[in-house]
Amino acid sequence: MKKYGFTNIRTSGRQTTLDSFSGKKESFAKNKDIFGLGGGVCDSYQPVEKEYQLTRKVLEILRDYEIPIHVITKSDLILRDLDLYKKINETSWCNVSFTITTLDEKLANIFEPRASSPKARISALKTFKDNNIQTGITFMPIIPFILDNDDNIENVIKNAKEIGCKYILAAGMTLKPGRQKDHFLSVIKSKFPELLSKFEDAYSNLISPNRKTGEDLYKKVQEEYQEHQCSCR
Repeated sequence: MKKYGFTNIRTSGRQTTLDSFSGKKESFAKNKDIFGLGGGVCDSYQPVEKEYQLTRKVLEILRDYEIPIHVITKSDLILRDLDLYKKINETSWCNVSFTITTLDEKLANIFEPRASSPKARISALKTFKDNNIQTGITFMPIIPFILDNDDNIENVIKNAKEIGCKYILAAGMTLKPGRQKDHFLSVIKSKFPELLSKFEDAYSNLISPNRKTGEDLYKKVQEEYQEHQCSCR
C-alpha cells in the first residue's frame, strides 16, 4: 500500500478508538493512514460480537472520521456490517481479508471450531467483491503435514483466483512454547496421533518449523501462484 501513499501507524498505551482519532481527521486524510481490524491473535468477529457489537461501534467511528481500513476475519458475521463497509469504501478505502486455509469442512471444524465454515466465508467474500470492496485471502497458517499437501494448496489458490481475489497472503505456522503449542499438540495427539512425532521433530524448540519444512512449503505455494497467475504477497 505504500506505493499508493498509505502508511501504518501504531499507538502505545491504553486508548479507545475515539481517543486515537479525536481532532485528527485532517491529519488522517493527509497521511492516508490505515486502521487495521483483526489479526493473527484475535478476530474482530468472535461469536460474542453478535451480542455486544463492539466492532460495529468501532466501524461507526471509522466511518465518521473517513479512515481507510483493512479487516481480517474468519467469520461471515462481518456481513452484518456491510452497510458500514460500503460507506467507508465510498468515502476513503476498504479492504477485507478472509482467512481460509482449507476448503475441507471436517478439517476446518477441527482446527477452527468457532469460525464460520469455509463455504460461508467464501460466500461472504463474494458478497463484498460484488459490492466493489477489495478482497483477498489470508492463506495462513498452513499447517504442515496436514494442509501443506498439493491438493489443498491448489484448491485454496484456485478458488481465490476464480472468485477474483485481489491477492493471496500465504504463510506457514508458528508454534509459541506454552499454552498455544500445548493445545495444538493435544489436538494433533487426539485427531492425528500418527503425526505427533513429526510435529515434535519439525518444531522441537523452534517457533517456526525447521528449514526443510519451511522451504518445501514455500516451493509448493510459489508453484501454485505461478500456475494460476495469482498476485502473491
